[in-house]
Amino acid sequence: MPERPDQPGPAKPLRTWRPMALWTAAILAALGLAWFTGAVALPLYQVHAAARRCAQHEGGKGEGIEISFSAIEELGGETQAAARLRVYLRLPRWVAKHKDGAMVMLGSCGRPAVPALIEVLRDPDRSLHSSAANSLGLMGIEAPEAVPALVEALTEPHDNARAGAAWALGEIRTEPDKAVPALARALGDKYWPVCSNAASALGKYGQAARGAIPALTTALGDERHEVRASAAEALKQIRSEKK
Repeated sequence: MPERPDQPGPAKPLRTWRPMALWTAAILAALGLAWFTGAVALPLYQVHAAARRCAQHEGGKGEGIEISFSAIEELGGETQAAARLRVYLRLPRWVAKHKDGAMVMLGSCGRPAVPALIEVLRDPDRSLHSSAANSLGLMGIEAPEAVPALVEALTEPHDNARAGAAWALGEIRTEPDKAVPALARALGDKYWPVCSNAASALGKYGQAARGAIPALTTALGDERHEVRASAAEALKQIRSEKK
C-alpha cells in the first residue's frame, strides 16, 4: 500500500553527542590548565620571585646568603630547588629576568646543583659562565664530573670565565690527564689571572702535574710578576711532593 504524503516519516535521532563532546573538551581543557598552573607556571613563578630577592641582596653577602638558603627551603630543599632552577635558567632572558639571583641560589644547593652548573657552563649565553665556574670550584672534590666542562671553559672568550675555570680545576683536583695539559696551555693566556690561577692549580695537582714542569719553568720568565710568583710556588709544591 503506497504511503500517504501527509504521513510523518521516521523520527530523526537527537544529536546528543555534540553537547557531550563540548563538555568533555571543556573539562579536559580545565584539567590541563590546572595541571599547567600547578606543575609549571606556579613553580616557575616561585623560582622567579626567589631569584629576584636574591638578586636584590647579592651585594650584601651575609644577608644575601641567608636569603638564598631560605629561598632554597621554600622551593622544597636542595634537590628540588636545583631541579627547578635548572628549568628556570634554560628560559630566555626576557622571561627569566633574574638569572643572576638564580645562580646565587644554585651555588648554595650543593651537590644536587652540579649537573645544572655544568649545563650553564656550556650554555651559549656566556654571561653566567664565570659564576658557574666559581660555584663548581667552591664544591671542590664534590664536582669531579665538571672537569671536562671546565677544561672547555679555559678556551672561551670571557676572561673571568677562563680565570674561574682554572681556579675551579685546582679546587676539584681530579682527572689530571685532562686537566693538567689544559692548565699548562693556559699558562700562556693573555689575561694574567688565568695564568696565575692555572699555575696555582697545577701546584695543587702535585706529582700528577709533573708533565707541566716545562711550561711552569717557562712561566718563570713571564713579564707579569703575579704569574712568576704562582709558577714558582707551583714548581715548589710539585718538587717537594716528589721528595
